[in-house]
Amino acid sequence: MIDIQNILVNKIGVDKLLHLSFCGWIVSFVQPILWMILVTIVLGIGKELIDLFIRKSAFDYKDMLWTWSGGIITIIIKF
Repeated sequence: MIDIQNILVNKIGVDKLLHLSFCGWIVSFVQPILWMILVTIVLGIGKELIDLFIRKSAFDYKDMLWTWSGGIITIIIKF
Protein backbone atom coordinates (compact mmCIF):
# COMPACT_ATOMS: atom_id res chain seq x y z
CA MET A 1 0.00 0.00 0.00
CA ILE A 2 1.26 3.45 -0.88
CA ASP A 3 1.78 5.75 2.10
CA ILE A 4 0.93 9.17 0.65
CA GLN A 5 1.71 11.02 3.88
CA ASN A 6 5.32 9.80 3.99
CA ILE A 7 5.79 10.52 0.30
CA LEU A 8 4.58 14.12 0.75
CA VAL A 9 6.68 14.73 3.84
CA ASN A 10 9.82 13.20 2.32
CA LYS A 11 9.52 14.88 -1.08
CA ILE A 12 8.14 18.29 -0.12
CA GLY A 13 9.02 18.72 3.55
CA VAL A 14 7.06 19.58 6.65
CA ASP A 15 7.86 23.31 6.44
CA LYS A 16 6.48 23.71 2.92
CA LEU A 17 3.35 21.71 3.77
CA LEU A 18 2.77 23.94 6.81
CA HIS A 19 3.03 27.05 4.61
CA LEU A 20 0.51 25.56 2.18
CA SER A 21 -2.02 24.46 4.81
CA PHE A 22 -1.79 27.50 7.07
CA CYS A 23 -2.38 29.98 4.25
CA GLY A 24 -5.20 27.84 2.87
CA TRP A 25 -6.81 27.72 6.30
CA ILE A 26 -6.55 31.49 6.85
CA VAL A 27 -7.85 32.34 3.37
CA SER A 28 -10.84 30.02 3.86
CA PHE A 29 -12.27 32.50 6.39
CA VAL A 30 -12.15 35.46 3.97
CA GLN A 31 -15.14 35.93 1.70
CA PRO A 32 -14.86 38.21 -1.35
CA ILE A 33 -12.42 36.81 -3.89
CA LEU A 34 -10.40 40.03 -4.13
CA TRP A 35 -9.81 39.94 -0.37
CA MET A 36 -8.82 36.29 -0.64
CA ILE A 37 -6.21 37.16 -3.25
CA LEU A 38 -4.94 40.11 -1.22
CA VAL A 39 -4.68 38.05 1.98
CA THR A 40 -2.79 35.33 0.10
CA ILE A 41 -0.26 37.82 -1.25
CA VAL A 42 0.19 39.58 2.09
CA LEU A 43 0.62 36.31 3.99
CA GLY A 44 3.28 35.07 1.58
CA ILE A 45 5.33 38.25 1.54
CA GLY A 46 4.68 39.13 5.18
CA LYS A 47 5.83 35.79 6.55
CA GLU A 48 9.10 35.99 4.62
CA LEU A 49 9.69 39.59 5.70
CA ILE A 50 9.21 38.50 9.31
CA ASP A 51 11.75 35.73 8.73
CA LEU A 52 14.20 38.18 7.17
CA PHE A 53 13.99 41.10 9.60
CA ILE A 54 12.79 39.65 12.91
CA ARG A 55 14.08 36.08 12.90
CA LYS A 56 17.25 37.11 11.01
CA SER A 57 17.03 34.23 8.55
CA ALA A 58 16.85 34.24 4.76
CA PHE A 59 13.97 35.35 2.55
CA ASP A 60 12.91 31.99 1.09
CA TYR A 61 11.11 32.34 -2.23
CA LYS A 62 10.08 28.68 -2.19
CA ASP A 63 8.29 29.18 1.16
CA MET A 64 6.50 32.19 -0.30
CA LEU A 65 5.42 30.20 -3.36
CA TRP A 66 4.11 27.35 -1.18
CA THR A 67 2.18 29.89 0.91
CA TRP A 68 0.66 31.38 -2.23
CA SER A 69 -0.15 27.88 -3.50
CA GLY A 70 -2.21 27.21 -0.38
CA GLY A 71 -4.21 30.37 -0.96
CA ILE A 72 -4.69 29.64 -4.66
CA ILE A 73 -5.87 26.08 -3.98
CA THR A 74 -8.36 27.37 -1.40
CA ILE A 75 -9.66 30.01 -3.80
CA ILE A 76 -10.13 27.39 -6.54
CA ILE A 77 -11.95 25.03 -4.16
CA LYS A 78 -14.29 27.77 -2.88
CA PHE A 79 -15.26 28.94 -6.38
